[in-house]
Amino acid sequence: LGDVYKRQIHMCTSTNDLALILNASQVAEFLGISRSLAYKLFRRKDFPTIQIGHRKLVRREALLAWLDAHTQGREEVANNEEETA
Repeated sequence: LGDVYKRQIHMCTSTNDLALILNASQVAEFLGISRSLAYKLFRRKDFPTIQIGHRKLVRREALLAWLDAHTQGREEVANNEEETA
């Protein structure tokens, strides 16, 4: 297959490398998920989207805050399991 068919992924070295406003494709790339799963996130009531015309977008800071809020409990469980092991 030629270079046309290769998918180029731009890895972020920090969250500051992310654009201020992200679309579903950018969120998918950042999270390492499929684009269809990113679109499902954008349709969730608790996901912090903004709508401009027909486009749904998310601010970088809102995405990071949403991720923190949805991973906090899991991190606490993992830390507790390490302490008891």
